[in-house]
Amino acid sequence: MNQSANRAPRRARRTPGRGADAGTPASADFIPLPVYRGDVCGSLLGAMLFPSTKADTYSAQLLTKGPLQDYLRAGHTFSLTRNISHLDALSREISSKKIETQKLHGNRAGEVVKILWALICSRPDIASWESAITVVKDAWAGEGHRVRRTTFRADLSEMRAVLHLWGAFALRGYRFLADPNVGYDGLDDLAAFMSEAMALRQQLCQWRDGRNKPDTLLAGDAFGPWIGWQPREPRTGWPDTGRLPAVSLPPGVRVPVRRPPGRPRKTEKLRPVKI
Repeated sequence: MNQSANRAPRRARRTPGRGADAGTPASADFIPLPVYRGDVCGSLLGAMLFPSTKADTYSAQLLTKGPLQDYLRAGHTFSLTRNISHLDALSREISSKKIETQKLHGNRAGEVVKILWALICSRPDIASWESAITVVKDAWAGEGHRVRRTTFRADLSEMRAVLHLWGAFALRGYRFLADPNVGYDGLDDLAAFMSEAMALRQQLCQWRDGRNKPDTLLAGDAFGPWIGWQPREPRTGWPDTGRLPAVSLPPGVRVPVRRPPGRPRKTEKLRPVKI
């Protein structure tokens, strides 16, 4: 995951959802993305990897690997308050092994969300979390990665507050798409990415509501845009981002079979016959 240059918005605080007119389900409770030390990209990646804890520390570590030095070389100052906050976060260092583990968890969750969206678009009759897990599990097994269904479920549960972010990231091929050559900078792309993620969340919630079934993975708080975020207006030459694409299952994918409603029939046991 690459970091892009950012401009500093105001620090986020928790507020209720913004409503359907902003691409956000009115029933959802969204937490504005906390922005640490003005670094939107690092803060976003930190929240995606560590939605419960340590996002600040990850952002601080990422900031130290280049962007902060560039910022200081350009003649800007790093305030004492920010400096102390930065050092405090760095003191809670996260191991590279833990970061890689979280990336794997996020990637697995992102793949399931991406496939669920593909099923909703092309096979709504069988769309479910379990069907999506089946497709991803089979695909990973074909590449030599044996992963249990319980592992996928655990990843989805762990990343529940950021599933829409990982799903949108998976749909992008796990990359940010800034293109300075056409005046499309890092913050433009982050704003577009957030639009994609919020649209995905809205569609997933509409799908959930249409099924009229409890769904713990789409319940509760979720991370939304940072304070100061605005859906960007595309310009000529910019990448085609900021919208949620309709997708379908890749060719050759084994489509899960829809089970008949009700409990599965029990096979009647034959009793021995006395002669």
